[in-house]
Amino acid sequence: MVIKIASARLRRSKRTGYAYEAKDRQGNLIFNGVSSCGAKNITQAVHEAMVETAVKARSIGFSRVLFLINCKRTMEVVNFTRSPCWQQQDMM
Repeated sequence: MVIKIASARLRRSKRTGYAYEAKDRQGNLIFNGVSSCGAKNITQAVHEAMVETAVKARSIGFSRVLFLINCKRTMEVVNFTRSPCWQQQDMM
């Protein structure tokens, strides 16, 4: 399963949101969604989306998931090239 996650932050309202889409190997859409959250930055919003989609994928029965994300910092933490900050440690 491939899960694409994108997040953004509005400067004026200081709100963050994320969108996700999950597809199987054949390209069939399994689930998708969007959410607004109170995360302080994009990295935290991406983490919230990763947790939410991982729980959904696990409940459906998928054990292997590939995440495609738009946050370089999160990608470095997941690939163990950067240590997580104190806010990211509980999510990991």
